[in-house]
Amino acid sequence: MSASVEEKINQGDGAWNNDEMREAVSHYNSILQSGKATDEEKYLAYTRKASVLKEIGNYETALECLEDAIELFPDLEEAWYNKGNIHSLLEDYEKAIESYNEAIVIGVDNENTYNNRGAIYYFIEEYDKALDDFQNALKIKPNFEQAFVNKGNALLKLDLYEEALECFQEALLINENNYRAFVGKGLAYFKTAQYDEAIMVFNAALYQKEEHLEALFYKGIALYNIDILNEAEETLAKAVELEELAQAYFYLGNIYKARSDYQNALKNWDLAIQIEKNYEEAWFNKAMTLSEHFDRHEEALSCFNKLTLLNRHLAIAWLEKGKLLSNEFEEYDDAMTALKNAKKLDTDNPETLTEMGKIYAYHLGEMEQALDLFDEALEIKEDAEIWFQKGNINARFEKKYREAIACYDEALTLDGRHMKSWFNKGIALGKVNRLEEKLSCMEKVLEIEPANQQAMKMKKELETELKL
Repeated sequence: MSASVEEKINQGDGAWNNDEMREAVSHYNSILQSGKATDEEKYLAYTRKASVLKEIGNYETALECLEDAIELFPDLEEAWYNKGNIHSLLEDYEKAIESYNEAIVIGVDNENTYNNRGAIYYFIEEYDKALDDFQNALKIKPNFEQAFVNKGNALLKLDLYEEALECFQEALLINENNYRAFVGKGLAYFKTAQYDEAIMVFNAALYQKEEHLEALFYKGIALYNIDILNEAEETLAKAVELEELAQAYFYLGNIYKARSDYQNALKNWDLAIQIEKNYEEAWFNKAMTLSEHFDRHEEALSCFNKLTLLNRHLAIAWLEKGKLLSNEFEEYDDAMTALKNAKKLDTDNPETLTEMGKIYAYHLGEMEQALDLFDEALEIKEDAEIWFQKGNINARFEKKYREAIACYDEALTLDGRHMKSWFNKGIALGKVNRLEEKLSCMEKVLEIEPANQQAMKMKKELETELKL
């Protein structure tokens, strides 16, 4: 390099280091405009100028400089590498990958090229390719801190949590203040439900960077998952101050629900839905709360209608919609349609079968089908409520009181405090004239629910009849 060109390069670099970008470009231009500069010197000036232009956001002109450099020396790596970086900044990922590919063919020993190409593969969700690139970067430079973090993040996306944890730990051995490594390590713990460990690591990340959105968000959910609600609320509130995340509002709603503050729960789920109109879990929680705690059944039904439009394959939504139509609106045909949809989607849910059986028994008068459904449900799960319903059919509709008593006994074996089974067993015992046992059943009911008026009245009548 001639003395005059070297001087201009040094002057340009000095101006660049002092943030005097115009002056830096001027020095590099003087080389490019000189008729005496060699191609090698022009290449150097083009790449330096491109770097300065990239730094001030003039990406298009920077790309033109790099194209000129490549035209001079297409087999040199630096211009291809820098071109890849600028295409990445312009979010032209296909061209960025093409440029990095060229750089790798020319010079396979540049860890930054692999790392940057891997970052693009990660961004476009090609995690296996990203992982390969980060591993190649680490083969070239085994203590490459950022590549360890990036590799860990790719492993998280591939659900390889233990391996991801090892990568984040390696990054922290290199730099104990790397907050991105702390966040990744926290996520690895979070994904494996190690919430206490996750919270500790997120705290370390937040010590390094107080307003890190991801650390605040996942720390808040981890706190919620271990039932530390006040701190969870405080943490998620900080997260939504940084960015109004639908999921953060959703979990804030869940926190209020856990405190039985249903009004504020609804408010936060509505905020989640405003941000993300198709937020299924928020629609579901809103529907259930409107129905169960406010008797706003029309609004709840609207939510379920919206939810089943959003996702026709969500069995739980069809089930709850069916229950609502049956129990609150007495629209049994529509309820049965919803429940049949739920059954198609989830054949092994005993609650769906039980709800269908109740409609067949109590509203359609089809006892045989009802009993078949209850038996099918019991094959899936032994449950006191199902035995209770089966007992009711035998007692109320079939007048098979001994069979009914056997069903209630099965229910009480599963749940000794199933009050309805004690009461109805007592009624069935009375029908077969086992009055002392009936009295014992009413006493059991009153033990569970001392203010039960029907049981008190029946107990007195029985004591009189038995002359006790």
